[in-house]
Parts: sequence; C-alpha cells; structure tokens
Amino acid sequence: MPNCIVVVQFDLPKRSEELAVTPASGPERDASVLLRFSAKEAIYKAVDPWVHRFVGFQEASVACAPDGALTGRLALVKGEGPFAVELHRARVEDEDGLILVAARVRPTAAVPV
Repeated sequence: MPNCIVVVQFDLPKRSEELAVTPASGPERDASVLLRFSAKEAIYKAVDPWVHRFVGFQEASVACAPDGALTGRLALVKGEGPFAVELHRARVEDEDGLILVAARVRPTAAVPV
C-alpha cells in the first residue's frame, strides 16, 4: 500500500474573539486549531445539500468559547441563505485526543433590512 501524505492549508482566526481564546503555542493551540478545522469541515458537509457547490474556507467561521462551546457562522459569497448553524462537540472518554464535531445547517428566514 502506498504512503499517503495529506496537506491541509488554512488561515488562522482573524476575528479578535477567535484570537482571544486561541492559545499562543504548543499542544493546546494544536488542539484548538484542530477543533476549529473539524467544525468547519462538519459545516461544509452539512451545508452542501443546500448550496450544491464548493464552500470556501473564508465562507465559514467557528468560534470556541472558553467553556468549550462552539459557534458557527456562514457568510456565503454567492448569497445563499441565510442559514442557522448548530455545532455539537462530543467528548469521548476512552479516546485520548479524538475530536468529534457534528454540524446541523438549516435555512432561516431572511431578516429585512
């Protein structure tokens, strides 16, 4: 079986509330970044049945509160939506380092401007 290398490129959080809860370095930062990455991947899978297209990395954002609660948002460049995003993180006692995140995306009524 051939060896496989997976390279993942992503941007660091840009919003101040995301940066405030991202550790500066080390294993805690790694875990924080992997959690956000996993949550974004879950959002992409959940929104696909609604938009039927590739959703870029900048179109979804995930914030992690100090208590571990996740909040997801979509800002779709083609104007689809709006969508409500629910993120659920499972904690697995027996699996050290396992990250499980589920996303639910539902259309919501547009807010009049």
